[in-house]
Amino acid sequence: MKILRILTPEKQALFWQIVRYGLTGLFVTACQAAIYWTLAAPVGLHPQVANGVGYLAAVAIGYVTHSSFTFRAMAAATIRRPAASASSRSRW
Repeated sequence: MKILRILTPEKQALFWQIVRYGLTGLFVTACQAAIYWTLAAPVGLHPQVANGVGYLAAVAIGYVTHSSFTFRAMAAATIRRPAASASSRSRW
């Protein structure tokens, strides 16, 4: 992609993060639809209950996939703060 060459490395990383976000969103939506359809049609669960179960599953799937795929670079770049020393902790 020619346009990506003119972007700074930070902007390129942001571009690919947005692409990963969109792909993850499509995946999560497909999972929710598949769970809903499976529970509502073949199993015969009430459509509202099937939708609720699908929604809860999609939230969990979205959390896991976004944290491990979409925002993986942010997690790797997180600066860890050093633990507070015993003398700096407040005492009761």
